[in-house]
Amino acid sequence: PVRRLAQVVTVKVYDHDDLGTDDLIGSYQIRVADFQGSDLDDWFELKDEKDEVIIGEDGTNSRVHLNLKYTPHVDRQLGMLHESIYSLGVGEDNVRDAIKRAAGSVPRKRVLLQIGADWCETCKRMYFLLSEDLQVAGACNTYFELCLVDADHEDNFPLLAKMGDPQWLGFPVFVILTGKGEYVTTVGTGTLEKDPIVTSEEPDKNKLLRFMTYWRPGGPTDTTRDTTEPET
Repeated sequence: PVRRLAQVVTVKVYDHDDLGTDDLIGSYQIRVADFQGSDLDDWFELKDEKDEVIIGEDGTNSRVHLNLKYTPHVDRQLGMLHESIYSLGVGEDNVRDAIKRAAGSVPRKRVLLQIGADWCETCKRMYFLLSEDLQVAGACNTYFELCLVDADHEDNFPLLAKMGDPQWLGFPVFVILTGKGEYVTTVGTGTLEKDPIVTSEEPDKNKLLRFMTYWRPGGPTDTTRDTTEPET
C-alpha cells in the first residue's frame, strides 16, 4: 500500500524472450502526490536508465498504458496528510488569541506554537497527535494552547524574526510562550521523532508526552511564575 505522498511508484516494462531472459525495455515513475484522490487511466512515455524518452522502431515515442485505481484509506492520520492545516496563512492574530486564552485559563496554560508549512508531512503528523490523539492531545489541551504558524506566508516573516527565525531548525519547530506572551524556549522536533538518526518523520508519542510534561506550567522549567492564579 502507498502510505506517503512523497512516495514514487516505478512501473517497469520487460521483454521476455524465448531463452527465458527478461530485458528491461523502459520505465515510468508516478509521483503519488500528483494522482492522489483520483484513478489513473492514460498512456505514458517510457524512459531509459538515463531518464530519456525511448524511441521505438517506428520512430515514435514508446508508451505504456496504465490503469490504476485509487482507494482512499480510512485512517484519520493518513487522511490529514491530504488536508491544509496551515490554511489562510495562520499567524500573528492566532498567536495573540492563543495568548489571551492561555492567560484566562485556570490553572493558566502556556502557548505551544507549531511552526511549519503545508508541504511538510511531519508537520501534519505532529499536529494530528497534538490535536486528535487521545493521550497526546489530552496532555496538550491540559498544559497548552496550541497554535499553528505558517512559516511560508510572507505576512508571518516579521513574527518569525521576532522569535529569532526558528524555522532554521527545520519543520516543524516548537516555540513556547507564557500566558503573558513571554518567550520561554524554542525546540526543534527532530529529537521527538521515533528514530532521529535516520530522520524517520514519524513523531514518537512517548517523547511528545515527556516533552509536554517537562515544559508544562509549573513543571521543571517554570521559573517565570506564569502559572500564578489571577486575583479575585
